[in-house]
Amino acid sequence: MKKKFLWILLSCIMALTLVAWSCDGEEPGEEEEEEEGPSLDEPQYGGVYIVSRNTDISYFDEVVGGNYGGHVYAPTTKLTHNELLQGDWTKGPAGTNETTFINGGDNRMDQKTGCLADSWTIPEMGTIVFHIREGVKWQNKPPANGRLLTPEDVELSLKRSMTAGYFAYFYRTMAQTIEITRDDTERTITVTVPIDQWVNMLTLVPDYTSIVCPEVVDLYGGEADWRNVVGTGPFILTNYVSNSQVTMIRNPDYWETDPIGEGMGNQLPYVDTYKQIVIVDPSVREAAFRSGSLDVMSAINYNDAQPVATDPNLAGQIKFKTYVLDGGAGLFYRTDLPESPFSVKEVRQAIMLAIDQEAIRDQYWQGHAEINSWPVTPTVAYMDAYMPLEELPADVQALYGHDIEAAQALLEQTAYSEGFDCSVICWNTPAMIDVLSMAQEMLMDININMELDIHDFTDYNNRTRGRNHTAYEIMYTGGSGNGTYMKMIDFRGPGAYNPSYIDEDYSVAEIEAAYAEIVSYAGTDEAAMMAAHRALMPWLLEQAYCMPFPVPEYYVFWWPWVKNYSGEYAVGYYNYWGSAKYIWLDEELKDEMGF
Repeated sequence: MKKKFLWILLSCIMALTLVAWSCDGEEPGEEEEEEEGPSLDEPQYGGVYIVSRNTDISYFDEVVGGNYGGHVYAPTTKLTHNELLQGDWTKGPAGTNETTFINGGDNRMDQKTGCLADSWTIPEMGTIVFHIREGVKWQNKPPANGRLLTPEDVELSLKRSMTAGYFAYFYRTMAQTIEITRDDTERTITVTVPIDQWVNMLTLVPDYTSIVCPEVVDLYGGEADWRNVVGTGPFILTNYVSNSQVTMIRNPDYWETDPIGEGMGNQLPYVDTYKQIVIVDPSVREAAFRSGSLDVMSAINYNDAQPVATDPNLAGQIKFKTYVLDGGAGLFYRTDLPESPFSVKEVRQAIMLAIDQEAIRDQYWQGHAEINSWPVTPTVAYMDAYMPLEELPADVQALYGHDIEAAQALLEQTAYSEGFDCSVICWNTPAMIDVLSMAQEMLMDININMELDIHDFTDYNNRTRGRNHTAYEIMYTGGSGNGTYMKMIDFRGPGAYNPSYIDEDYSVAEIEAAYAEIVSYAGTDEAAMMAAHRALMPWLLEQAYCMPFPVPEYYVFWWPWVKNYSGEYAVGYYNYWGSAKYIWLDEELKDEMGF
């Protein structure tokens, strides 16, 4: 109890907005004593599960701004709603351990299971048929009032997503050609697209787009107001305080049961209440976790994690797992403009040789980072799409080394032998500025003077999405994540994730050949898709289309009273916090530990 008091006192001093979540009157009362308590392995119902997020929630209707961004700005849609498919919990650490479900971008069709669709078939490339699950109810609140989900609901929701808000950007090309039909007798929804949109559809429709209530759309235009949120998901949104917290309670009518383990067959979710607390200051977040006021602390980079990971007072008490993010960041250039020095491959290769990636890894990330980090990173689910540095041809491996003489020799072959001035567009976050400052100093060795053009997040985000950098401007940004490797949008097409303008008009023979092979296997043979992507890597990385920076090791921490949990976060494609419905809390153990 003393620890709890100290946390409340600290939060009052450091972040007054945190007080509300500790006294909002929604904590459950004392439970009745049982003659025999459940075993440590037997799931228990009840309790309040508390996590943190870095920013306020900007919107509750995912079509407004997408459903990605993780702890930064993702909405809570994946807790209150369902999609047609979801990640298969039995293939994660709770089961076969084929994936970790830590990263948001896991999107393998062979690691999915049914959600609102209890099954699906692909009769031919370009067509997928979903069988809509029977007995699913909308949450028991107006205007749906607990009525049964229908195939028509699914059809209307999908069609809305094609043209509404920010989702219209993702669906922009596909929306002109997609066909969505339903059969009420068979309870099926059939989605058909041209072959050139097949991988795009498989990314966006099955396990990305939440199904929303048509009455909410008709009455309110959507779920912009949190009070209007009505889904079919495991949690019901009951309270929201801007820049403070969001509270959800267990949906007593939720359809899903625990698929594996001691709780197999139990109705989900287990916890009574789920809260997300807005904690911007990392030191306050750490204090909250240390005091036991946060059950889990996720997405902490290596440097920030060390005070907790190495604290001898916490050794043997807390649990943690390390992992590599499913997307890296780097320098991206205008390779399409003849007047740009970055349109010349030798200039791009010289930049890679001048920047000492091993020094950045060892000095900034204490050796805990992966150097080869674009276009995919070495995560468990996507290792077969990735080519390790040591397996690349020798000349490509050399680009990831540090050789100033070789860099200067390459520049001598170009019109930029004397160097040039340029700038890099970046965001005013410490890790970004620190790493770019190191690169800035290294590039001076080959007379490339790179100025840091620092923006606030909003301006920076607008620049990256607009791809409006000029011939001598560099964009420091990240890729789309491993889950879209099959779309190749990091180096193909006119989208925001291709800031180097690579193969924008679909005319690069090597890329188009690999893409055609991937499309022929999409949705049916993930191994063959990944093999085709991997085979392209030696050629693609030799082009030096971007200068990728080492992607650091990250940590997720949790207390041992959080059960049925091994660090899982997004169970499916950007299904953020999707593990919450499987987690149960051992409150007796928490009391024994003095919290």
